[in-house]
Amino acid sequence: MVRVVIVWMACSLAVLCCEEARATGPQGREPPPDDNFGTIAEGHTAKTVGGPIEAGYRMFSVPDFDMVCQRARADAVATLRSSAPVRLRVGQIFEPHRLRIDARDVAGRLVPRVPISIELEYSEVVDVPVADSTVRPLRPGTVRFRVRTICDAPGDAIVITADVVR
Repeated sequence: MVRVVIVWMACSLAVLCCEEARATGPQGREPPPDDNFGTIAEGHTAKTVGGPIEAGYRMFSVPDFDMVCQRARADAVATLRSSAPVRLRVGQIFEPHRLRIDARDVAGRLVPRVPISIELEYSEVVDVPVADSTVRPLRPGTVRFRVRTICDAPGDAIVITADVVR
C-alpha cells in the first residue's frame, strides 16, 4: 500500500511539473491553449465597441506577426469582453465573424483589432469542417467558444456559451 501512495505522489508531481511547463512554455505570455478546445479561426477583436470581429481560417503569417501585435497595442490588453449572446440554429451555418468581442485596457478603453484565436469546445452538438472556419450545428444543446489573445503579451481569454436551438 505504501508503494502505491509513493508512486501516486511521484506521478502527481510529474503531472504538476508538466502543466507548469506548458502554461509558461514557448507560447509566450498569452493565455495558453486549452486541450478541451480546438482552434477554428484566427482574427482581430472589434474595431468599435460592440462591433463585429474579423475572422478567418489563417489570417497571420509568422514573419509579420510581431509587427501586427505591436501595431495592435496587444501589450495594453487587460480583458476581453463579449457584448452579445450567441445563439446557433440547427442546420444554419454559424461564422465566427458574427461574434462580438472587444479588447479593453486596464482603464476600460477599447483596444481595437487585437489578434485572437477563436476556439470551439469539442462537442457532438456541432460539426466544424477542416479549414472552413464555419460551425454547423447538428442538434440542440450547448457548446462553448473560447476566444483568447495570441500575441506575446499578458492578454486574456474568455469562454462564451452558445445555445443551439431548432
